[in-house]
Amino acid sequence: MSMYNKISVTGSSWLDVNTLSGVTVGTAFSIQNVGAAIVYLYESSTPPVEVDGVILFDALTSGPNSTAYISSGSQKIWVKVADPFKQTFLRIYS
Repeated sequence: MSMYNKISVTGSSWLDVNTLSGVTVGTAFSIQNVGAAIVYLYESSTPPVEVDGVILFDALTSGPNSTAYISSGSQKIWVKVADPFKQTFLRIYS
């Protein structure tokens, strides 16, 4: 597996993981939360209007639940920290 750039996630906006990491939409990859804040993860061609998606727990409190596996053929992947006053980091592997 090769690692893409580490992504910083903070604030109240949804961030496009594919654009930030350089991973082509539809490519299989995994996301690991290596920071200390919980992240929402959402798959769609557009960002969600409301808080929605799968919870990606922080690495400090929930090791195995801090990684998500994205299947090939997926749409764009969006992320957002649960608490907009916190920051976390994601590693992207493909």
